[in-house]
Formats: sequence, structure tokens, C-alpha cells
Amino acid sequence: MKHIRYIFLLVFCTSSIAYSQCDTIKAIYKGESYQKQLEIKYPGYAIEHEISGVVEYKFYIDSNGCLDSLFIINSPHEILSEEVKRAISTLKCNWTPHNSWIFDKFDFVYQ
Repeated sequence: MKHIRYIFLLVFCTSSIAYSQCDTIKAIYKGESYQKQLEIKYPGYAIEHEISGVVEYKFYIDSNGCLDSLFIINSPHEILSEEVKRAISTLKCNWTPHNSWIFDKFDFVYQ
């Protein structure tokens, strides 16, 4: 049986700081780390075709604690990008207000 492993790395940046100069922090959604609440599923097409890799993305949390924008920075395949976008987009509001960008990545590992 194949195993699926997910890896998260979270980085927080203000829009004026370069990606390489960001500080690691927790993005809080409804009182806990948002990764615990994400329901990311390994897409069937990706499993069938053994597609894996890291999807890097960023999203903006406004001063009201709402998800404002979501962008894929880098991805090995569009099917993995779409799953990350779908999962994060379900977490609309109830974030701890940041008024800044959150950079993160999700590792789809097919073993």
C-alpha cells in the first residue's frame, strides 16, 4: 500500500519584506494552527500518475481576519495546486488578524 505524507512549513512576511527575510510564525485560524484544520486530499489523478512534490503558496490575511488573496508560487503540477487552493479557500474568515502575507508550502509525497 502506498503511503501519503504531508509536510508543512509556515513563514510569515509583511508585504515589504523579501521572502528570504521572513520570520517563521503560526497562522492562527479559529484559535489553533490552520494546518490542523486543512482538509487537503491527495488528488486521485496525482496518485494514479505518481505526481508528487512541494506546492509553495502565499495568502493574505487582512486586518479583519479574513482570507483576502491566495497565490500559488511554485508547484510541480496544476492538480496539486488546485487542491491546495481548494482547501485553503474553505477557511475564509476567523483568522487572527495579520494585515500581511503568509508564505507556506505543502509537500505531497507519494511513497
